[in-house]
Amino acid sequence: MRARSQSGAVRTRLRRWRSARAACGKSTDSPAQPATPAAGQTLTPAADVGEAKVVDGILITQPSPGVFKGFSARCTHLGCAVAVKNDSIVCPCHGSKFGLDGSVLQGPATAPLASRPVAVRDGQIVTA
Repeated sequence: MRARSQSGAVRTRLRRWRSARAACGKSTDSPAQPATPAAGQTLTPAADVGEAKVVDGILITQPSPGVFKGFSARCTHLGCAVAVKNDSIVCPCHGSKFGLDGSVLQGPATAPLASRPVAVRDGQIVTA
């Protein structure tokens, strides 16, 4: 009888783990991450970026007028998708915050967002 209750507890923990991974944008079957768009792919008009915008898994920031930077939109803590909320770059899973330069402003993340090169062509942000 005891083995049965322990296996039930294990199943419950496994369901919770799968739910948490799914909430972080992680697959419960495979650790694969979405592919980075190919070089030269148009992401968004530069005029639509504001301070920051997430497009196709890339966080595009504009730290100063006309200067654009690209970063992975995956939090370096556990890989959840970051979001732009109230002019802040935040991880909705555990509360990490990032600067427009990809640096960590608040943990639990300890590493900056990975750089993803972008460029401006004819008023459009494209992958470089």
